[in-house]
Amino acid sequence: MTVDQPILVLTRPQVQAQSFANACYAELGPDWPIIISPLQKIIWVDRDFDDICDVVIFTSQNGVQGFLRRARSHGRPAWCVGDKTARLAEENGFVIRGIAGDAATLIKMIAAGNPPERMAHYAGLYARGDIVENLSSHGISIRKIVVYEQVSRNLSAAAASVILGRKPVVLPMFSPRTARLLMHEVKGISQARVICISAATAAEIDRSRFPDTHVVAAPSGTAMLKAVLANLNPR
Repeated sequence: MTVDQPILVLTRPQVQAQSFANACYAELGPDWPIIISPLQKIIWVDRDFDDICDVVIFTSQNGVQGFLRRARSHGRPAWCVGDKTARLAEENGFVIRGIAGDAATLIKMIAAGNPPERMAHYAGLYARGDIVENLSSHGISIRKIVVYEQVSRNLSAAAASVILGRKPVVLPMFSPRTARLLMHEVKGISQARVICISAATAAEIDRSRFPDTHVVAAPSGTAMLKAVLANLNPR
């Protein structure tokens, strides 16, 4: 590690954080300083649920995995947020009807077609975009089924120390809830560069404490990785 190497702090759930870290290591080398300190832990809902629906909606890979823990795809159509979510769903037998970069865009895509089928959003307890409420207001038959919960966790001492320290830090934020949890955990003023996946996520950041906050060009994992790499190692 050189003096000027920014430290990457990842606060996503462990599996997603490690996957993102591995993508960064692949581009920057295995010695790049990365701290993983999840602010949420995924807890699967270990109870049977009703999978009677014609079309499914997944807004995360965890939603797909949570569904598959208790049910099968049976070739059902699926609407997805994110390329990785869609890829995982397709690999497990779902027929991808559409992919959006964020929940707001997905709502518009679905509502425009006014589908007659019964739909279900398989998601976490804290889900983005109020998909069920918005689509219901368009007269679409839809309900939400919780297949996992996100339990908040404290920021590690190492992560908190570098976020409030003098060394350069890049701090990606992948959801509004994670941003809210960060604001609860970090009370001081930080010089960290915060990179947000969406304007909704950035809106949860207190700019008086994190003035160096930015939003990526597109709400996708690919755009986030590109932006993080560009800020870690400008060329």
